[in-house]
Amino acid sequence: MCEIGSIVVSPKAVGIKDVAAAAGVSVASVSLALRGKGRISAPTRARIQEAADRLGYRPHAAARSLAGDGTHVLAISMPEIVDVPVLAGEVQHFLGILGGAAGAALEGGHLLTVAPSDPASPAWRRVSFDGAVVADPAVGDGVVPLVRSRGTPLVTIGRDPAGGASDLQVDNDVPAATRDVLDLLRERGARRIAVGVVAPLMSVELDTQAAYRAWCRAQGQPGALTVAGSPADEDVADAAREILGATPPPDAVYCTLDLLAEAVLERAAALGLRVPDDLQVMTLSDSQIARRLGLSTVDERPAQLGAEAIELLVAHLAGDEDAGARRRVDVDLVLRATTRG
Repeated sequence: MCEIGSIVVSPKAVGIKDVAAAAGVSVASVSLALRGKGRISAPTRARIQEAADRLGYRPHAAARSLAGDGTHVLAISMPEIVDVPVLAGEVQHFLGILGGAAGAALEGGHLLTVAPSDPASPAWRRVSFDGAVVADPAVGDGVVPLVRSRGTPLVTIGRDPAGGASDLQVDNDVPAATRDVLDLLRERGARRIAVGVVAPLMSVELDTQAAYRAWCRAQGQPGALTVAGSPADEDVADAAREILGATPPPDAVYCTLDLLAEAVLERAAALGLRVPDDLQVMTLSDSQIARRLGLSTVDERPAQLGAEAIELLVAHLAGDEDAGARRRVDVDLVLRATTRG
């Protein structure tokens, strides 16, 4: 602290993120090393301590409390997968999230438990945890308010459709990704682009719909949005018939679920439409179904979403005041046979 005239100027407090940058390691590694935890080599531990001493880092009160009293257990809850064969794409997406989250939790010195998607499950009362991640909460989700009621830090992957500005959040920029897809299809000759989403509606579906409507207004063209009632075969087949039965029919379709994109391809074949000459198709999530069918996709990088969510949660538990509350994970457009070259 120094004085300039009568003004007292306090230097910016050194945070755990500063120590991590100076030592060339992750925030989680700093947290472990300074608490004497984790499988960190002696040279790395010494380098971290030297950086902390040199910068004058002092642990936040929350970090000291956690070191003494925390359970070092983190919970992650994901939507219930009712029919694994039908929802193969979603299973892959959530397994990717889980894998990334598990690796980050291990590096951060925490155990990760998979919590039920049913807030009424007795498991929620039996397990103590320091913080939780809820992946893709849907409209009417009950787990998010349950975690909030326990007063533990919460990270959502995707925003909570019901709101909750105080939550920590990791997400793709879904509106930007949607605009990128629509712009790409237009650049490749599409003029009547339809969008199909599938219930239950999560933030990705809601944000896709909003971005699509805004894009159509900016382009001065009517939108063609279809919502399938569920991922079941009959519902996505009905939605595909509705999408391709429009007058005039679309020359491109973007679906937020690979199963709906597959149904669109099957309906297009039945109508004698050539893909991609007559109809271009893209989907969200680079699943095995997308790869098998040669579908162009938006890769959400689910493993990175899971890892970022845990790292954000651990940083807040460690008292890192520079960690922020929001993180974005970039997407990749993966172009295959269902879009024009």
